[in-house]
Amino acid sequence: LVVADHTFEVLSHGRGKFQYILRDAGFYIQLSNRTRSRLPVAYCQISSACLLSVGVEAAASELLRVLAKLIELDGAPPTISRCDLYVDAAEPFDLDRIDRADWVCRARDIQDFGTVVRRTGFVFGRGGDISARVYDKTAEIQRSGKEYMKAIWHEAGWQPGQRVIRTEFQLRNAVLKTLGFGSLDRLIADPGALWRYCTGDWLRLAIPDPRDATRSRWETHPAWVMLAEQGFAGETIAKRVNVPMTNVPDDEVIYSRHVSSVSSWMAKHNITDPELAAQDLFDRCANHHDSLMFVREEGFIDHVKRKAAHKAKGWNKRFGDSIERDGDAFRRAQRKEYQRRKRNERDKSDDWDQDWDVHIPGLDGDEE
Repeated sequence: LVVADHTFEVLSHGRGKFQYILRDAGFYIQLSNRTRSRLPVAYCQISSACLLSVGVEAAASELLRVLAKLIELDGAPPTISRCDLYVDAAEPFDLDRIDRADWVCRARDIQDFGTVVRRTGFVFGRGGDISARVYDKTAEIQRSGKEYMKAIWHEAGWQPGQRVIRTEFQLRNAVLKTLGFGSLDRLIADPGALWRYCTGDWLRLAIPDPRDATRSRWETHPAWVMLAEQGFAGETIAKRVNVPMTNVPDDEVIYSRHVSSVSSWMAKHNITDPELAAQDLFDRCANHHDSLMFVREEGFIDHVKRKAAHKAKGWNKRFGDSIERDGDAFRRAQRKEYQRRKRNERDKSDDWDQDWDVHIPGLDGDEE
């Protein structure tokens, strides 16, 4: 579905009381058609990639522009049901040397995790209205593949090989309202106040004092003081990065797959010329799929186009007139469903389904 220049994937099912779900690389939108309910008409998430690309204000403005095409907005400002704040720092402290007892936290639940040889992070208050994570982001990137973060770090002075420690807080609706951050405008105006509460009142890294059993009096670790004061001080502007807003693989990945296919064909059929091998592979592939036309009612060209349209949909991109054809198919399915319901209604209204008094002469010599 194309809305305000965004190509959304429409999921085949809803979630909970939200009947419709649309998503692309920037937005995850859940819609409800219940007007008389405390349930919001739209419940949305903005991806971290979108926030990194354009910032909070621009991302929220674009989301509202999309929603204005889908629903009738009443003019009320959007409310915040969840907010994630984080700061990345290059080796502010050594995770391997920190114990759970070094943390002073309002949450009772503190967990650490890592590998056999080194610790990679801590989790505080998992599942609560406030939760936090302090972890090795460079190790996490090896699994998630978010290499674009390194460009941001490099501009800030990071050198390859340094461990980047991310301090991240997740705050949910109840605590945001309590702290006075229930609206988007309030959050944009002063995120530093929220950050100072999280790093000062809710969680801090302390230097243990064996002579004092009252942990709240322990001195705060100097690195934590730096994170608390500089995190959202407003003295610098976050650098934006051109984050890819689709799931499209890099060209290098497609090049590699093509080389792999051609080289395999060369090796199998003893063809030393890559161009001849590529052409021979294409011709045989086309002949093979054309031979299956009687089974799946489409030849090579139509088969490849259908596969390309399917991939483009998964990558939130347009492909030829595939969206228009999908729309026509959807309308045909709607008409068929309407006709089916009408047939069922007619069947139920037929005479033999009704409890009427009917006189039919000649039945076993009697009249009924």
